[in-house]
Amino acid sequence: MTSARDGLADWSGRELMVVEVANGTIVDADVPGWAAGIDPDAVVGTAFDALAELIATQVGALSDVTTEAAERTLVRSSCRVEIDGQLVPLRTAAVEWREGHALHLRMFYALGPVPA
Repeated sequence: MTSARDGLADWSGRELMVVEVANGTIVDADVPGWAAGIDPDAVVGTAFDALAELIATQVGALSDVTTEAAERTLVRSSCRVEIDGQLVPLRTAAVEWREGHALHLRMFYALGPVPA
Protein backbone atom coordinates (compact mmCIF):
# COMPACT_ATOMS: atom_id res chain seq x y z
CA MET A 1 0.00 0.00 0.00
CA THR A 2 2.86 2.35 0.81
CA SER A 3 4.45 1.93 -2.62
CA ALA A 4 1.15 2.75 -4.37
CA ARG A 5 0.78 5.91 -2.30
CA ASP A 6 4.42 6.95 -2.61
CA GLY A 7 4.49 6.40 -6.37
CA LEU A 8 1.48 8.65 -6.88
CA ALA A 9 2.83 11.29 -4.49
CA ASP A 10 6.19 11.35 -6.30
CA TRP A 11 4.48 11.67 -9.69
CA SER A 12 2.05 14.37 -8.56
CA GLY A 13 4.17 16.49 -6.26
CA ARG A 14 0.93 17.30 -4.43
CA GLU A 15 -0.90 15.99 -1.43
CA LEU A 16 -3.07 12.95 -2.24
CA MET A 17 -6.77 12.53 -1.62
CA VAL A 18 -7.25 9.28 0.30
CA VAL A 19 -10.62 7.57 0.64
CA GLU A 20 -11.31 4.51 2.80
CA VAL A 21 -14.23 2.27 1.84
CA ALA A 22 -15.80 -0.69 3.68
CA ASN A 23 -18.42 -2.81 1.93
CA GLY A 24 -19.08 -0.09 -0.65
CA THR A 25 -19.53 2.77 1.84
CA ILE A 26 -17.03 5.58 2.41
CA VAL A 27 -15.84 5.40 6.02
CA ASP A 28 -13.05 8.02 5.96
CA ALA A 29 -11.73 10.69 3.61
CA ASP A 30 -8.63 12.88 3.66
CA VAL A 31 -9.17 15.72 1.19
CA PRO A 32 -6.32 18.04 0.11
CA GLY A 33 -6.63 21.62 -1.09
CA TRP A 34 -6.95 20.74 -4.79
CA ALA A 35 -10.21 18.93 -3.96
CA ALA A 36 -11.43 21.49 -1.42
CA GLY A 37 -14.96 21.40 -2.86
CA ILE A 38 -15.38 17.90 -1.42
CA ASP A 39 -16.38 18.00 2.24
CA PRO A 40 -14.83 14.92 3.89
CA ASP A 41 -17.46 14.90 6.64
CA ALA A 42 -20.24 14.96 4.05
CA VAL A 43 -18.91 12.00 2.02
CA VAL A 44 -18.45 9.67 4.99
CA GLY A 45 -21.44 7.33 5.02
CA THR A 46 -22.20 7.71 1.31
CA ALA A 47 -21.83 5.04 -1.36
CA PHE A 48 -18.40 4.84 -2.96
CA ASP A 49 -20.08 4.68 -6.39
CA ALA A 50 -21.19 8.32 -5.91
CA LEU A 51 -17.61 9.62 -5.50
CA ALA A 52 -16.75 9.88 -9.22
CA GLU A 53 -19.74 12.15 -9.78
CA LEU A 54 -18.80 14.23 -6.75
CA ILE A 55 -15.24 14.64 -8.08
CA ALA A 56 -16.66 15.64 -11.47
CA THR A 57 -18.92 18.32 -9.98
CA GLN A 58 -16.53 19.65 -7.31
CA VAL A 59 -13.11 19.31 -9.00
CA GLY A 60 -13.76 18.97 -12.73
CA ALA A 61 -15.39 16.83 -15.41
CA LEU A 62 -13.69 13.45 -15.88
CA SER A 63 -12.68 12.13 -19.31
CA ASP A 64 -10.45 9.48 -20.89
CA VAL A 65 -10.76 7.06 -17.95
CA THR A 66 -8.34 4.15 -18.45
CA THR A 67 -7.32 1.20 -16.29
CA GLU A 68 -3.53 1.15 -16.48
CA ALA A 69 -2.79 -2.00 -14.47
CA ALA A 70 -4.87 -4.49 -12.57
CA GLU A 71 -3.20 -6.87 -10.17
CA ARG A 72 -4.79 -9.13 -7.60
CA THR A 73 -5.32 -6.47 -4.93
CA LEU A 74 -4.17 -3.29 -6.72
CA VAL A 75 -5.78 -1.41 -9.61
CA ARG A 76 -4.18 1.68 -11.14
CA SER A 77 -6.12 3.99 -13.41
CA SER A 78 -5.88 7.41 -14.96
CA CYS A 79 -8.14 10.02 -16.45
CA ARG A 80 -8.24 13.72 -17.12
CA VAL A 81 -10.05 16.35 -15.10
CA GLU A 82 -11.13 19.61 -16.69
CA ILE A 83 -10.04 22.50 -14.46
CA ASP A 84 -10.42 26.06 -15.69
CA GLY A 85 -10.66 24.86 -19.30
CA GLN A 86 -7.48 22.74 -19.08
CA LEU A 87 -7.28 18.95 -19.02
CA VAL A 88 -5.20 17.92 -16.02
CA PRO A 89 -4.13 14.29 -15.43
CA LEU A 90 -5.61 12.48 -12.44
CA ARG A 91 -4.19 9.09 -11.44
CA THR A 92 -5.58 6.64 -8.92
CA ALA A 93 -4.48 3.52 -7.12
CA ALA A 94 -7.01 1.26 -5.42
CA VAL A 95 -5.83 -1.28 -2.84
CA GLU A 96 -8.33 -3.96 -1.80
CA TRP A 97 -8.33 -6.38 1.14
CA ARG A 98 -10.69 -8.39 3.34
CA GLU A 99 -11.14 -8.29 7.09
CA GLY A 100 -13.48 -11.08 8.05
CA HIS A 101 -16.53 -10.68 5.82
CA ALA A 102 -15.88 -7.00 5.13
CA LEU A 103 -14.36 -5.92 1.82
CA HIS A 104 -12.11 -2.86 2.24
CA LEU A 105 -10.75 -0.48 -0.34
CA ARG A 106 -8.26 2.37 0.04
CA MET A 107 -8.27 4.79 -2.89
CA PHE A 108 -5.42 7.21 -3.54
CA TYR A 109 -6.07 10.11 -5.94
CA ALA A 110 -3.22 12.21 -7.36
CA LEU A 111 -3.73 15.37 -9.40
CA GLY A 112 -0.96 16.04 -11.89
CA PRO A 113 0.50 19.35 -12.97
CA VAL A 114 -1.65 21.87 -14.82
CA PRO A 115 -0.35 22.20 -18.40
CA ALA A 116 1.37 25.50 -19.14
